Amino acid sequence: HYKIQKLLTNMFLKGFTSFLFTFFALAASCQTEISAVLKANEYDLPNAGKTFILKEAHNASFLLLGELHGEKEIPDLMYSLWAGIQKNGFNHIAAEISPWAARKLEFGINDDSLKTEGLWTNRQAKRLHTNKATVNDPTLWGCDMEEISLDDEMRTLAKINHNDSMVKEVASIVNNRYSRQKAASILKLMKNSRPHHDSIINNISLFENIKSSLIIDSLRALPEAKLKAQITRENLMKTYFLKRYLSLPANQKKRVFVRFGRNHLHKGFDDRGLSTLGNFINEYAFAKGLKCFNIAAFAAGGKCKLLGETYDADETQDDIAFNFLSKLALYDATIFDLRQLRIQLHNIAFEQRNELDKRLLFWSDSYDAIICYKKVEPLNN
Repeated sequence: HYKIQKLLTNMFLKGFTSFLFTFFALAASCQTEISAVLKANEYDLPNAGKTFILKEAHNASFLLLGELHGEKEIPDLMYSLWAGIQKNGFNHIAAEISPWAARKLEFGINDDSLKTEGLWTNRQAKRLHTNKATVNDPTLWGCDMEEISLDDEMRTLAKINHNDSMVKEVASIVNNRYSRQKAASILKLMKNSRPHHDSIINNISLFENIKSSLIIDSLRALPEAKLKAQITRENLMKTYFLKRYLSLPANQKKRVFVRFGRNHLHKGFDDRGLSTLGNFINEYAFAKGLKCFNIAAFAAGGKCKLLGETYDADETQDDIAFNFLSKLALYDATIFDLRQLRIQLHNIAFEQRNELDKRLLFWSDSYDAIICYKKVEPLNN
């Protein structure tokens, strides 16, 4: 019995060792193949990468850029691309700001400019403003709730409703400062009343934008309603985008550059389990026989600055895919075409995918290309 047990043990150990060797050899081979695919499809962003993006824009109706927040590299990228994509009929930019803020950024002068700058600055909007743009057909589409200056929106509404008691009471509540905790009480005042006068900004009501923003903020104030708040906000973005897109004249080229935070422009469902604005645009494009091209961006180092706060921008410790891509990136700003990688990864059987495979597959399914910035600089408003 002892000899038989020893023989079986030796056979098991030899077999297990052989299995491990084969497993790790296959894993190493697979990672080498993945690296080779990525290296064959990476470009220096300011040079060949710019040509690559413009070529894709030529074939697309929607060019989506899932950005970081508070870095100067993304505005600089937009400046460098804007003239080229305009030649392909892109005259509008859908942005992660409210319709009210978008109008102030693009058309505001002196006292009417946006006082608190966040994801967008007055200078950015003026620089990207097209000659054809008008107040009724602007370059910049605000397709989001009001996050920064909701109290200013309320005061704007009060100015055009001098004798409206409900609006006056709302304005008095935010007279000192608006906070998320005030949202629910303000909503109660608005529940069964509308102001006598409203401001319609590109087919979107100022009053309704205030109300929608308050609904999302009131949900955000409740920890258990976080997901509901995210879904409600994402749906508002979709509604605003579609309303603006459908209002374009029939004789105008309907091509739109979309600049939002990276979490909002995934294809499919993101890590939060949300069907994002990006997914909605891709599905809408598919239904209409149009094309989208989705680009993400991440930072491997440097600093970002938003609303006066500077923070570390390095995302390589947050996601093993970002860490892997950053090590393959040859340039200070590298763009990877992920479409061939997507095919390569889907050829790996589900049960054989390791954690890196899964994260790379997530990003290659979510985006067609991804930009790695080795180091970003803070945006100075």
